[in-house]
Amino acid sequence: MTALMPAAYFNRPEIVQLLLPYEQGLKDSEGHTAKWYANNSPEKGDFTQVRQLLEDEGIERLPPSSPGLTNQEHINKLTAEIESLKKDLFSSKNALEETRKELSQLNQENSSLKQQLDNAINESKRHAEMNEDLRKASDQNRALINALTTEKATLQEQLSKTIEDLKRALADQKAQNLVLEKENAQLRTESHDMKDLRRRLEEVEEEKRILLQNLAAVGGRLTNHPQGLGTPTG
Repeated sequence: MTALMPAAYFNRPEIVQLLLPYEQGLKDSEGHTAKWYANNSPEKGDFTQVRQLLEDEGIERLPPSSPGLTNQEHINKLTAEIESLKKDLFSSKNALEETRKELSQLNQENSSLKQQLDNAINESKRHAEMNEDLRKASDQNRALINALTTEKATLQEQLSKTIEDLKRALADQKAQNLVLEKENAQLRTESHDMKDLRRRLEEVEEEKRILLQNLAAVGGRLTNHPQGLGTPTG
């Protein structure tokens, strides 16, 4: 690589102008000229002046006149600037290589993060499906509970009504029994014809027998009922 090439690469028109008469047309190991470096530099800035100087690279030119500098001073100045440019170019290459390594590492990290993200998305989808299944099961259980609650309320209402009916029937039977007992006592104290009295007593006894049968039947119904005559519980 010639000194003209890094000068063109870093957009240094004053150095390009000094070196061009000495190194114009020279190529590096890959066949690139200074003009190629100017056209393919990633550096920012206006390369118009450098590209204009290198536009006719290869045409022989005379060294520019520098009245205030001797040839040795030109050489020393150019040598120093060339070394500086070489250092800058070397630093740029190192920085570019580091950047490439960092990009490669970032690409690997991005790939790993993408895989983790994909795994997280799949896990989230799986959880969403499980939650949907649980929601459906919960809805079904809620509907079943509501149906059972309604059925329980209906049965409790029917049970309460049945118990009230039985209580009223028992009270009626007891009232009738009291009436019959009063009539029986009255018949014992009154003076009647023995035949009529016996007949009436027989009627009373028959009514009592029927009453006792009815009471026994009512008592049997209450005994067979699981709640008895107590207040129904939920």
